[in-house]
Amino acid sequence: MTCKMMNTKFMKTAIENDRFEKYELIPTKLRYLKYKNGYAIFLGCCITWLSSCQTTKVTSDAVENGGQNSSYTYKRSALTVQEKKGWPWMDLAADSIPGISLNRAYDFLKDKEASEVVTAIIDSGIDTEHKALRSNVWINENEIAGNNVDDDDNGYIDDVNGWNFLDEVYYAPMEMTRLVARWKKRFEGKDVSSLTSDDHEVFQSYQQVRKAFDRKSSEITSELKKNARHYSADAPKRFQEYYEHLQAQNEHHYNLDFDPRKEIGDDVYDLTDTQYGDNNVAPRHENESHGTHVAGIFTAIVKEIPERNIKFMPIRNTPDGDEYDKDVALAIRYAADNGARVINMSFGKAFADRPDWVYDAIRYAAEKDVLIVHGAGNNTEDTDSVMVYPNDHKGTASEIVANFVAVGSITRYYNEAMISDFSNYGVRNVDIFAPGSDIYSAMPGNKYEYQNGTSMAAPMVAAVASLVRAYFPDLSASQVKHIIMESGTKVPFNVWMHGEVIVERPFSEICKSARILNAYNALLMADKLSKKNENQ
Repeated sequence: MTCKMMNTKFMKTAIENDRFEKYELIPTKLRYLKYKNGYAIFLGCCITWLSSCQTTKVTSDAVENGGQNSSYTYKRSALTVQEKKGWPWMDLAADSIPGISLNRAYDFLKDKEASEVVTAIIDSGIDTEHKALRSNVWINENEIAGNNVDDDDNGYIDDVNGWNFLDEVYYAPMEMTRLVARWKKRFEGKDVSSLTSDDHEVFQSYQQVRKAFDRKSSEITSELKKNARHYSADAPKRFQEYYEHLQAQNEHHYNLDFDPRKEIGDDVYDLTDTQYGDNNVAPRHENESHGTHVAGIFTAIVKEIPERNIKFMPIRNTPDGDEYDKDVALAIRYAADNGARVINMSFGKAFADRPDWVYDAIRYAAEKDVLIVHGAGNNTEDTDSVMVYPNDHKGTASEIVANFVAVGSITRYYNEAMISDFSNYGVRNVDIFAPGSDIYSAMPGNKYEYQNGTSMAAPMVAAVASLVRAYFPDLSASQVKHIIMESGTKVPFNVWMHGEVIVERPFSEICKSARILNAYNALLMADKLSKKNENQ
């Protein structure tokens, strides 16, 4: 049965049933329940079962060539615990799961030599002492640890393993909050007629941001009031976490009086004020796990490289809230100046104060032949019509650089439900999709956990790009981007796009390459292109 459109507005409740492989109850975000043989769509009190009628197995040739085949299948039986943990590494032809074909990639790399590659992970704090990460942490050989001297004269003292642009800060306001707080005194209570012509454009931006802020702030306040009577030590853990997240949003994300930048001590509006932060890239809060999880995904893919020749450079710039454009710009420049050939950025926001600083930094990375990989975002939005920062297009139809890859997220189901129900998309601005749902990876304190997001999909691409750059160092950043996009497995069927209604659309209409990441194919194509370069 195939549904073109399904109303999901009234999906409020999940029914416990031991036939379900998994169910999730997330306020306003419940879209489907994964069933052992398909999906359950909740329509109020009605359940509609959906399952694919196609059962023909994908051929190996079709997958390797990224071919336009119309026959496809997906794994119908429940995965074992180990299979679920390892599904992103699986092979579509062999396992009927749209993983990145990692084992085939390593088989191809046997007896080949890898050069050293450094990949910067710009994110929240990273537990570099985690047993799964510590062997792949970048070491700045030109810096002497602990002598309080900038030995390599790069502007950062004792940056042996990277840099922390946030000092001790964990929470930060959303960008819309910062913009409203900044412009409020200037524009509050005024209209266009009372302003100079020079202020008109900024005033219009203020009105737009103020409207978005007021709406979001009101939603948070309403949710807190509605759920306050249910919050207690006896409440389910998931509900407690949800309510505490609402409290954090109210106190930090949407609080006009909250300014943690004072703790850091720099001028956030002066890009030349770079003497801030420290060399401690570790998490500062018990909930600060995002960067460790991202680094764990990256390391899981590259860890088998001989002599651990692929390292990651930890750069802490992402708070719980929106990142600051100054920190993003300086982090990109730090990575490019200190030898990174790939940068992973698993963060993003809807508004930006100084996007010009970030665009300039992205161009700077391009000049230094550094590939940037960015998670497309988790708001189920079309990034061709909705701005997500950072980006490589400035809201236009053309890219400003050729070194920026935007990544959407997929599930382990090779059928209509392949697109993660949170993933952003865009036929112009999302270049490729990669595994991002139910991803098992490292957590601080030598722990592991499943997480979801385009944040998880991006390091998949960054890691494959790092493999390509390690084994085929002659290829440029733009060539590696081309390889990632053109070597992926082509998706020839329609997929569900989530929102208030679920709409079925061709995958080719939501992704520029119309492909999903395939490490094996990428290395095959890189090998051919590298040999072609040698013969020219």
